[in-house]
Amino acid sequence: MCGESRKHGFEWECQRATSGSTPNIPIIFITALGDTEDKVKGLSLGAVDYITKPFTITATMQKNHLPKPKISQSQSTIAISS
Repeated sequence: MCGESRKHGFEWECQRATSGSTPNIPIIFITALGDTEDKVKGLSLGAVDYITKPFTITATMQKNHLPKPKISQSQSTIAISS
């Protein structure tokens, strides 16, 4: 799986996953690559979601794989709570 240079996001995720330096960071692919093969590859590399363009923010925010962000009154800080 690793080694495909044309799919930079896949290559990056493959290297990140095998390095073990950031194991608790959830990865979400947002891409124009919408083939089933690409989706399966992204998820099998460890992504928690694979979103294809075009997408709507409303529908995407309804997914439950991550905690919902809480936006402060100033709108400049987003805090994620579990």
